[in-house]
Amino acid sequence: THLNAGVRFNYLEKFQKQIWEPRLSFNHKFLQWFNLEVLGEFKHQNTSQVINFQNDFLGIEKRRWQLTNDSDIPIIQSKQGSLGLSYERSNWLVNVVGFLKEVDGITTQSQGFLDRYELIRTSGRYDADGMDLLIRKQFRNGNTWVSYGYLSSKYRFDNLPEPVFQSNFDITHTISSGITYHLKKFHFAAGINWRTGKPYTAPLAGNEIIDSEINYAEANSSRLSDYLRVDISAIYKSQISGKTGLRAGISFWNLLNRENPINTFYRVNAQGGPQQIVQRSLGITPNATLKLLFN
Repeated sequence: THLNAGVRFNYLEKFQKQIWEPRLSFNHKFLQWFNLEVLGEFKHQNTSQVINFQNDFLGIEKRRWQLTNDSDIPIIQSKQGSLGLSYERSNWLVNVVGFLKEVDGITTQSQGFLDRYELIRTSGRYDADGMDLLIRKQFRNGNTWVSYGYLSSKYRFDNLPEPVFQSNFDITHTISSGITYHLKKFHFAAGINWRTGKPYTAPLAGNEIIDSEINYAEANSSRLSDYLRVDISAIYKSQISGKTGLRAGISFWNLLNRENPINTFYRVNAQGGPQQIVQRSLGITPNATLKLLFN
C-alpha cells in the first residue's frame, strides 16, 4: 500500500491571489493480482491559447499563447480525480479507470469555434467524465490489445445564449486495437482505430440564412460521421557487420483509403446560400524507411 499526499501553494503577486493545490495518490495491491489506484489533484495555468482561423487561404489557422490578465483571460484552474482497478496475471492485463474533471477559466477563443461563437470573447468552464478500459495479452513473439474509451464533456459559458452545450471535443465512444508480432529479423504490426464523430453546429433546417448570415441551430447538436482507420507496418532488422546494422520498413496509414471527415463549418456562398466546408483526413498513405546504423 502506497499513499502520497501533498499541497502546492502559489502566490500570484500581480493579482494578489493565493492558489492552494492539494494532490493525492493512493495505490493498494490486494488478492495477489489486483491493484486499486485513486488519484486526485488541483492544477492551474497562467497562459491561454488563442486560435484564429483564416479560412480564405487554405484553411490556415494561427495559434498563439497569451498570459492571463485575470479578467477576460482568467487563470485556468482544474480539479480532476480518477479511480482505477487493474488485474494482471498469466500475461493478461485488464485495466479500467473512471475519471472526473472540471476546468474553469477557459475562453471561447481557445476552443476553435467556427460557428456563431467564432468571434465571441467570453470565459467559462468545461466538465468531463468518462472511463477507459484496456485489455492486453502478451504472447511469446508478440502481443495484442484492445481499448475502449467513453467521454461526456460539456461547456458552461454563462454569458452565451446557450450556457450549457456539448464540448467541441466530445468524442463519446473510442475503440482501438492492435497486434504486434516478431519473427527472427521481421517485426509486424497492425492497428485499427474507430470513434464517433466530433460535434458541430449546422444551420437551422428550412431557415438557413437570415440577413445574409448563417442562422445556426443549437450549438453542437449535429455530429460528423464515424472515424475509422486501419494501419499496418513491417520492419526488417539485420546486422551487416559487427558495427553496422540495417533497418528497412514499410507501412500503410489508412489502408482502407477512407477519407474520414475530421471537421466541418459553414459559410455564405456567392449565391447567398449556406455552403458546407468539410475537412477530411488523408487517404491511404504509404511510407518507406531505410536506415544504416553505425555503432
